[in-house]
Amino acid sequence: MVLSGWRRVEVIVVQLVVLVVVVAGAALALTACAGGDDGHADGPAPLVATTTIWADVTSHVACGEHVDSIVPAGADPHSFEPSLRDRERLTGAGVVIANGAGLEGSLTDLVDTAAGNVVDVADLVAVVGGDPHVWQDPRRVIAALDAIESAVVAAGRDAAAVRTCTDTYRAELTALDADLAATLAPIPPDRRVMVTNHDAFGYFAERYGFTIIGTVIPSLSTLGESSAGQLADLSDKIDQYHVPAIFAERLGSAHDAEALANRLGVKVVELDSDALESDGPGASYTGMMRANAAAIAAALR
Repeated sequence: MVLSGWRRVEVIVVQLVVLVVVVAGAALALTACAGGDDGHADGPAPLVATTTIWADVTSHVACGEHVDSIVPAGADPHSFEPSLRDRERLTGAGVVIANGAGLEGSLTDLVDTAAGNVVDVADLVAVVGGDPHVWQDPRRVIAALDAIESAVVAAGRDAAAVRTCTDTYRAELTALDADLAATLAPIPPDRRVMVTNHDAFGYFAERYGFTIIGTVIPSLSTLGESSAGQLADLSDKIDQYHVPAIFAERLGSAHDAEALANRLGVKVVELDSDALESDGPGASYTGMMRANAAAIAAALR
């Protein structure tokens, strides 16, 4: 069949329209796929925490939803160096739960650029002497739950569900506090002295009735350094108080602690302090605290 000139033009126009529709549909499909990759184009923006400890706490508040941690499991937040990908994760977050009080080191300035709501836990609890290790006292974690709950809801989660999950976790942390006290109760008063690798357990000691007589690294950060004179003084205190163990963090180097322990004939007991582990008891906040308390009780009784 031979088409007239006008008829041929009409056919070409129809074909062009069909082509445009097909291309537009493909573009929309690609956009939808891209949205699925970043995880929040079709839903609420992701929840992000600076450390594994606060990621775990926030996950419980958010009813088990995954919370991304910028500092990975087993890594030291004091010395962590953020990447360009970390900046992207913070920019895309609906809420960022940060510890604050200087814990995150070089990550601190990056947190300030986060697009979502930033909850700085150190602004919500009683911080003593600038010590950022506030989670070592479960009561301080409990004190931060309401603000974390509000931020999670503001990031698009169901308010009633989050309220229920927060109340459940608050009860778990209250039970944790009682369990830790019971685990540590058999340690006699004259044995309630601790030497740690760095100043990470001040809140723990205050809460559960211990005295920290010294640290191998006299700093709130693992980036500090010990000196010969300071280690000599610490040796004298360990002898004076008959301290049977030095408690060192599993996440970092403990060469000085090990050398000191070997010279004095005492044990080095590893604890999880500033980060969770990828598996085992130390993979959750409550598990970490219970494991630490059990290790301390076994070393000092």
